[in-house]
Amino acid sequence: MGEQWFWRHVTICLVALATLAVFAATTLATHLDTAQQELDARRQQWQSLDIEDYIYRFE
Repeated sequence: MGEQWFWRHVTICLVALATLAVFAATTLATHLDTAQQELDARRQQWQSLDIEDYIYRFE
């Protein structure tokens, strides 16, 4: 019974670790996706600016 108890708890711990790893990877992917969307939005804002207007204004 002692060995069966041991392996049952090892299995439970491994399942818990795998669950945490999936949660961490999913959370990281979500944050990276959000950051990428923000960068894309800012890039579009910069591309929509007419830089020549600003250059002529400050000369």
